[in-house]
Amino acid sequence: MNDISIKPFNYSDLEGIMTLWNDELIHDAISKERFIDEIITDPNFDPNLFLVAAKNELLLGFVYGVKRKVPYLTRGLEETRSWIMCMAVDKMYQNQGIGTALVKTLEKKFVSMGSTQTTLCAYSPQYLTPGIDIRYQKALSFFENRGYIYSDQRTVSMARNLFDYTFEAQHTIKREALEHEGYEFLNYTESDATELIQFASENFGGGWSQNVTSIIKQGIGSKAIVIAKENNQIVGFCVRKIDGMDSRFGPIGVAESQRGKGLGGILLQLMLDMMKKNKIYYTYFLWTSGSNIMFYEKHGFEVYREYRLGGKDYE
Repeated sequence: MNDISIKPFNYSDLEGIMTLWNDELIHDAISKERFIDEIITDPNFDPNLFLVAAKNELLLGFVYGVKRKVPYLTRGLEETRSWIMCMAVDKMYQNQGIGTALVKTLEKKFVSMGSTQTTLCAYSPQYLTPGIDIRYQKALSFFENRGYIYSDQRTVSMARNLFDYTFEAQHTIKREALEHEGYEFLNYTESDATELIQFASENFGGGWSQNVTSIIKQGIGSKAIVIAKENNQIVGFCVRKIDGMDSRFGPIGVAESQRGKGLGGILLQLMLDMMKKNKIYYTYFLWTSGSNIMFYEKHGFEVYREYRLGGKDYE
């Protein structure tokens, strides 16, 4: 390690980072354009927290850390929290202490900045993945050996093929039964904007409210939002295309007092129906966990990635 230096990110390192990233993080390939768009231009990006390990001019590894500089909605600065987004070490130089040196150096920086907790990956709103993909077994063991603790809750990404999708009779029957009880299922209209944004904020937080707001600002609400109402009041909604991708599903939410009645299932089915009618034949979302997985499986979604969520508290 004597001839290996650890230094902050410099744009001149970008080509080497791209090569190493795509060679080692094979399930998370990234382009230079996306790296710039999602990482460098993130208002919380700090080159002093993106550390590079190099031997002379050869880049051997990196670790990407984040600590908020800009408040995030109702969460604020989360002053005591930090994130390790990802890391990689050239396979030819693994097991030589490079990864450990990178992480220890980053952790010291976090602590000096007031952090008492580091979370792996799950940083909003610019997370790359919600956790460590279980196929990265070496990474899972690496962090566990350094005091990081993983949640027991299963966390996954899911997707559904819509080529074979039909709004089946059972869903029609359920929808008609709910409508008989006084519920309405509607496409979004401009008159819903204020109430929907407030409903999302009060029931699910600022992140969901921001997702709804982004769709409304794009002027695509009528094609990307469906709503459930009772007594002319919004009690649930489903959205797509929050990141500009036609096939991106969610979020979907129902007021806590209204859950267990089947509203979420009908909203989901209506969204899938809308998507197929608009020639969108595939849909996906980036993560869910716990009992929600069964909900989506009932509606034809399948798991395509699985993660471990974890973090570390400092004494």
